[in-house]
Amino acid sequence: MLGLNRYYLNESYDRLNSICIFISHQKKDSSDAKKIADYLMVAELDVYFDEYDQNIDRSNPYSVVNAIKVGLKRSTHLLCIISQNSLESKWVPWEIGYAYDNKILVGLTLRDLSKSFLPEYLQVIQILRDTKSLNEFIAQTLKSPSDRLVLEGRMRHYYDIQSPLWNVLDMRLFVSYTLKDGYLDTSLLLKVKELYKNCDSCYIDIIDNDSIDKQGRVEQELQSADALLLIETPMAMQSKWVKYELDVAKKRNIVIIKSDINKIKREICKHR
Repeated sequence: MLGLNRYYLNESYDRLNSICIFISHQKKDSSDAKKIADYLMVAELDVYFDEYDQNIDRSNPYSVVNAIKVGLKRSTHLLCIISQNSLESKWVPWEIGYAYDNKILVGLTLRDLSKSFLPEYLQVIQILRDTKSLNEFIAQTLKSPSDRLVLEGRMRHYYDIQSPLWNVLDMRLFVSYTLKDGYLDTSLLLKVKELYKNCDSCYIDIIDNDSIDKQGRVEQELQSADALLLIETPMAMQSKWVKYELDVAKKRNIVIIKSDINKIKREICKHR
């Protein structure tokens, strides 16, 4: 059963004592905020998302304030969608201040903002910086293992290219491969990079490593990766560098995605 948007429910509705997440966002981020709200509802969490609230008279500040108060009253959590737009908003800090004493406050940074400096009023709340941490928050809130929620279709793996949040939240991908068997070359790897262009970062050593300390750069990129994509070719597992990268990924609990070269080529053809 999908979660509900609480804006239309009356006070006697029997779900009002259950979890509900108020989506705090700046209007310019409505499209991304909607994807996040819908993602939460698929996970069977109720939300209050004002873009769905047909009762608000947006030309009347009193109507807006009243809707926010009602939405927060019916919510247990406030999820602040953090972007450059929301950092310049007047309403977002007001909502956080209004909810501060009696709601669970959480921030979620949109893509490209994960490393930005946050103002003081956001430094006192939990900050989620990517789909992985959002999934962990959902699992903790529902008190259900992430793997079960994915298996039930209520969440997507954070490294799933088909996830509705793929180009909304941060994702850092490290690509592991070998050129020795002739199945890959720079031209094809550039197409792989284009395939994953919606990642916050898709690191392919032969393309991206312009550092003086080549090995140091590889280790730095591995350390910051959310997932490692292994392009499987006949000699990939004979490469000492591929073995090293896989070993580091396992030790650091980085998710390893294995994809056969032919599957990669099919994906490239589909996205032309």
